[in-house]
Amino acid sequence: MASRNRRTDTIGSRPAGFIVGRAAFEAISAVDGIHSGTASRARAADFERRGLSAEERRREIIGAHRPQG
Repeated sequence: MASRNRRTDTIGSRPAGFIVGRAAFEAISAVDGIHSGTASRARAADFERRGLSAEERRREIIGAHRPQG
């Protein structure tokens, strides 16, 4: 029997992996003893309220952690 090479990361097919939501990410991180801070949770809520895209969220997060000056 011929073996089949099933790839899910090729062009034109379904992308490999999946997206984890905020609640699931928090639960997974908690297992490792990692908890998001108050500012981080407030920022995420603000992003939701403003309806930011993923790219806009990334830009805001990078800006919040980039050294000023």
